[in-house]
Amino acid sequence: FKLGEETINPDDLHRVKQSLISQHLISGDSAYVRMSRLALQELYFRRPIPSAKVIAGLRVQTPESIQQVSNAVCASGIPTMALVGPVDEARLMQLGAMLQDLGGTPTLRLVKTEETVSERDAPMLAAVAE
Repeated sequence: FKLGEETINPDDLHRVKQSLISQHLISGDSAYVRMSRLALQELYFRRPIPSAKVIAGLRVQTPESIQQVSNAVCASGIPTMALVGPVDEARLMQLGAMLQDLGGTPTLRLVKTEETVSERDAPMLAAVAE
């Protein structure tokens, strides 16, 4: 919410972009990370995305473009979260408190989903905040 409301300091944005670029380049030294990236890129984009293109995309971001994205995300209303796994009433209340801190009054409910594939896994519950 703050990103959409407050002016972003260009120096701070530059530092963040440089940090993301450095992390991207350094993590690319790992064969595991490279293969994971390729797999995700294939799933999302149906093609590999060269590091140069990722870096170019980071470099062109401006304070205004960051604010536009932030405002678009926040304009859709109160955030929604879903938890999958063993979710109890206490965890659901924690989720509700987090959502309430973001603004609005969350509606919380436990929804039992289909049984898991493996017999050793417990049935999964999803906590949905609307």
